[in-house]
Amino acid sequence: MASQELHPSSSHDRDVPVAAAQPSAPNEDCGSIVSNLLAGAVVAVVCLPFCIGFGLIAYAPLGPEHAAFAMRAGLVGGVLSGLLATLFGGTRGQISAPIIAGALLIAELTQSIWTDPHLIALADGNRLGVTLALVSVAVGTAALLQIGFGALGLGVLVRYLAYPVVTGLMAAVAILTAKGQLLEFLGLAGTSRGANAAFSPVALATLVTGIVTIAVMKLGTRFIPRLPGPLIGLLIGTCVGHAFSWLGGSTLSIPMLLAVPSALPEPVDPRPAFALLGQLEPAWFARSLLLPAFSIALFSSLNSLLAASAVDAKSGHVHRPSRELIGQGLGNLAAAAFAGIPGGGLASLSTLNWQSGGRTRLAGIAHGLTLLACLVLGGSLVAFIPRVVLAAVVVVAAVGLFDVWIWRLVRAAFDPVRRADRRDILANLGLVVVVTLAVLTLGLVSGIVIGVVGSSAYFIVRIGRVRYRFSFRADTVHSKRSRPLDEISTLAELGNRIAVFELAGAIYFGSADNLVRRLLVDAEGASTIIIGLRDVDEIDSSGLYVLLQFITRMHREGRQVLIGHLTTTHPLWPRLADMGLKQGELGGRFFPSTDAALECAEDQLLSTTALESCAPKQIALADLEILRGLPPELVGWLSERVSWRTFARGTLVVTSGTRERTLYFLTSGRVGVLAQNGEAANEAPARIASLSAGTAFGEIALLDSGPRTATIVAEADSTCACLTVEQFESLSREQPELALRLLESLSLSLARRLRTATEQIGALLGP
Repeated sequence: MASQELHPSSSHDRDVPVAAAQPSAPNEDCGSIVSNLLAGAVVAVVCLPFCIGFGLIAYAPLGPEHAAFAMRAGLVGGVLSGLLATLFGGTRGQISAPIIAGALLIAELTQSIWTDPHLIALADGNRLGVTLALVSVAVGTAALLQIGFGALGLGVLVRYLAYPVVTGLMAAVAILTAKGQLLEFLGLAGTSRGANAAFSPVALATLVTGIVTIAVMKLGTRFIPRLPGPLIGLLIGTCVGHAFSWLGGSTLSIPMLLAVPSALPEPVDPRPAFALLGQLEPAWFARSLLLPAFSIALFSSLNSLLAASAVDAKSGHVHRPSRELIGQGLGNLAAAAFAGIPGGGLASLSTLNWQSGGRTRLAGIAHGLTLLACLVLGGSLVAFIPRVVLAAVVVVAAVGLFDVWIWRLVRAAFDPVRRADRRDILANLGLVVVVTLAVLTLGLVSGIVIGVVGSSAYFIVRIGRVRYRFSFRADTVHSKRSRPLDEISTLAELGNRIAVFELAGAIYFGSADNLVRRLLVDAEGASTIIIGLRDVDEIDSSGLYVLLQFITRMHREGRQVLIGHLTTTHPLWPRLADMGLKQGELGGRFFPSTDAALECAEDQLLSTTALESCAPKQIALADLEILRGLPPELVGWLSERVSWRTFARGTLVVTSGTRERTLYFLTSGRVGVLAQNGEAANEAPARIASLSAGTAFGEIALLDSGPRTATIVAEADSTCACLTVEQFESLSREQPELALRLLESLSLSLARRLRTATEQIGALLGP
């Protein structure tokens, strides 16, 4: 997110891989009770191995003797997060469950507490109780932070984490997760068989079982599209693992999971943690508990809001982000009381829920209750699942966290066509790499701190950058004023003296200084520099000061700077007036649009070449550009029959939509062509062109018999020779050859305008 907000379709919302989402009717309302209950149950079965696997990851530092407790902690997190976030959250149909990042953060926190010699000494024989109490305090603090984010409406700030930062964090989480499952996947976990263990029959059988599980997860949905990939992989992988054990006996006996104790867990006693408050330094609590708590709250909130956006895209509803964070915080607060794994909304499970018919909160409740039933009644069934199958499921989930945007960035960095924006590409890619390496080398908590700092810097740099929306010289792109051919030729020859820059972004001191340095290079050789501010949404006093100093500097050098899109109606004008900008300066250096400034600069340039006179000029009918080279008989016929009309400045000449079909030859003055924006009928018409003396208008209605396509208003006192449609039809009857020559001239005039417009559009779009 260029200081950007996270995109709802980002792959970062995928903690659990599921089958691809099928299109659903956006207006489909609440499904039946049965369909919601079945959907929740299906999602719970898919979620079960992830809850167990993430629990094992989180409490792995405690050792294999606490594996059963770890698996139960994962299920407890799934139950409480699923139920409370569903009941109190702000998104219908969203499913919450333990997240990989939360498990890794708990593992890092548990490792630091479990191995701290000072804490071991203070534990006084209650090492496990102290560790679990401190972990619960950290998770509970994270939950309170989430509730606070929601209550204060600060959840939107989570969305402004820079996209490269989030991508780097997720990539690091994926690598750490896959790395932690590697020994299990190779059949070496908990063994001391040496380097050759990988070639033992058990290790090979384990490896084959893991590969089959991954292959089935990735390919199984092609053959059984109604079942999610994780569920197919779990079933087939378990069967393969037991087949090895059955065929090879103890020689190929693959390690299985332990049974989960079929009993409700007891709440964690927080008193050991509170007893340490007076014995540990506040800095230790800030570093070892508050930072992990903030990291857990950040990841949980991020997953929940992204998942809510994914659900909105399916359902057509709009979620309530503040309530969503409060509900998720309540779920994590309850999980903390039982040492459960913190959770968050998961877009993949929510998508599966929608595919399965889940439309209401009832599906989320069914999901939580099904996990509760598995915890209380089906814990012994877990012992039938091979450990490598669970590891394979977790590895696939981790790989799903990698964003394909990284590979696109790498390809774009070496693409010669992307040379213009390579700097931004490399900056984004560099931020991804830095955050990923920071997590891998310094730990997840430290990496998150670096990521947040990096996001802030990224945001400041992006928001403080001024860019060219487009830039050109007036020899390739002219103003909207239609001019005679001799003036157009002069502009094509000398127009490079006028440089135009339309800006976008925010102008502060630093960005204005960089802008001035760039303008000095890009406007080299130009006597007039035009700066358009249409897409500048912010400018402060220091930025304005730098800009005004640039104008003064150019004036000393005999060059002028004109500013477009800055009038008293501009949203920035009140603040600029407070900074000392005077209204009397409007019209001299400041214009209502960039085109108005360009037209003024063109007039000045033509005036210096004696092609444009300040006094109004009257052009004879025979000297009109559109009639040059035509037979004298035609010009004489027109001179005898046309009517002459004068229009005072501001007078309406032609009204859009009318059926009047008069052709106008403008012999003096200037008229403006106005068009109404169809999407903004209440706004004033926009000026799309200006026609000078010597041109004609109204030919489109004359040729196609349709209504007027634009409104014409006199911008100065003007005189027109008017040829009515009846007079043209009379010419066609009396002198058909002359009428044909007039039509040919009108067609050539239209073709020239179209060609000029096409060339100018091409120049604005750039190479």
